[in-house]
Amino acid sequence: MSHLIQLAIALGFGLLCLQTLRGLLLAARARKATRAGYFAAGPGLLKDHRLRIEPTGFPRMAGRYRGLRFDLQAVPDTLAFRKLPALWVMVTVTEPQPLDAETHIMARASGQESFSTFSQMPAQTNLPPGFPPDCTLRCSDPRALPPPDLMNRLAAIFADPNIKEAVLSPKGLRLVVLAEEAERTNYLIFRDAELGKTALPVANLRALLETLADLHYSQGPQTAILNANPAKSASVEAAPPGDLARKATSPEAAPLKTAPKSATLKATIPKATAHEAPA
Repeated sequence: MSHLIQLAIALGFGLLCLQTLRGLLLAARARKATRAGYFAAGPGLLKDHRLRIEPTGFPRMAGRYRGLRFDLQAVPDTLAFRKLPALWVMVTVTEPQPLDAETHIMARASGQESFSTFSQMPAQTNLPPGFPPDCTLRCSDPRALPPPDLMNRLAAIFADPNIKEAVLSPKGLRLVVLAEEAERTNYLIFRDAELGKTALPVANLRALLETLADLHYSQGPQTAILNANPAKSASVEAAPPGDLARKATSPEAAPLKTAPKSATLKATIPKATAHEAPA
């Protein structure tokens, strides 16, 4: 009789393990599908859009909005120095700009922003009035900062506490936004850092696209001249802004360069390394 009891216990334990495994597999599939659809609002806003799934499971999308080329990236940041894991959304205009240097404006800079080359910029200078006190400017050349009107527009943008970084370079414009953070209780107790459970709202994506398009066109006829230059535009499209690139250390953090080759995205999205991600 004792053998039958032991057998029943073993079978029950085995069944429990199988059910647990099945639940984990189903959860993994659901997570994969949810992450892949994070930019579900993109096709309704971007013309000629192209999509690929990054190693993180989140999508990277390219397309046109208001006549401009855009690159969208979602980068999970689960590095240990963060209080809570975060999901950063990086939206970039990959069009030539009438600028002579690369400028990064970062809110609450810690020096650990894996999604940015901010800390690698050689010079730091004071921001003009209007920016929040926790913002810092670093650039490649302090003698070639963006014009005052553009800086005033950026100061207004940084009034939103979710704006993390703005990058301005001769090859494009970028905004990095905190899209979400892991749920505090689940993370602190269970170390559950699940991000991207719901798609980026269409209103949020449209606002980012509009803001960057307005910044681009606010620079006047010079931008139209640059965009009309096929040679320069082609070079930007084929090799996205090195200055806007992301590092190969996290899914959202490196200049827009080296990523796995994709025939469908090759012409529009700068290559980015396997794992990139943007405190």
